[in-house]
Amino acid sequence: MRLADLLPKPSFWALTRASVREFLAYPADVFMEFFTYPVVFFSYYCFLQALSKGSPQASVFPLKQLAVYYSLGWLLRMIFHQQTDLIVSGLVARGDIVQHLLRPVNFSIAMRARALGRAGARLLVYSLPAFLLMLGALSSFRTYLPANPLLFLAFALAGFLILFELQFLIGCIAFYTTMNFQISWTLDMLIRLCSGLVVPLAYFPAGVSTALGYTPLPYIYSVPIQAARPFDRGGVDSGAVLDQPRRAEERADKIVDQRRLTAWRLSAYS
Repeated sequence: MRLADLLPKPSFWALTRASVREFLAYPADVFMEFFTYPVVFFSYYCFLQALSKGSPQASVFPLKQLAVYYSLGWLLRMIFHQQTDLIVSGLVARGDIVQHLLRPVNFSIAMRARALGRAGARLLVYSLPAFLLMLGALSSFRTYLPANPLLFLAFALAGFLILFELQFLIGCIAFYTTMNFQISWTLDMLIRLCSGLVVPLAYFPAGVSTALGYTPLPYIYSVPIQAARPFDRGGVDSGAVLDQPRRAEERADKIVDQRRLTAWRLSAYS
């Protein structure tokens, strides 16, 4: 196999650029979401203040470290939040999935290219301004800046791929249920909780955090944050993180290949 066969094809980057233009084509949605995140950050900060004053476990994370932990987590969330599961299930529910499966481009690869384009756009529109705002507003954020920025970026990319593959798998459930909005919402809440975005894994019982270390979930948010600035261990073995997206992708490709054959038969019959 040649090295050129392993690199993304020109069609991949064309889909990536198209997804950026599609994201920027709706400025009202962009501005509304942009002004929503400061409200979320302020709510979390008030919650953290109450938690640090009234919790007997406040020594696990001082308030400043908690603020930085959630800041880094939500900076990643701004980029990762793509609702790939709802996009896929919507295509299935409307019947538009047939057109995508009949195209000479692998459906999962095309969705990954679009997700990568939206991630780049969300990085520039949401995460970068929020990062600069935190640098000026939170002295603790400047104190606890990522000590290993390159490692943080590597693990963040791995976390993005893991979350994409998980959401793609969740979206593929619609092949069997037609609509899976409630399933997507429930699993998204579980992913947020078990990945350390809602509550740091240090607050989990030791057995639970250790068990979660054998799943891909902590690698979405908790491990990238630990790579940037170690706060806790959380029972996670970071050596297996790069293998998780590949396993999820293999499972998703099997489902898509089965449905591609079904779509071809339906098109031929029509």
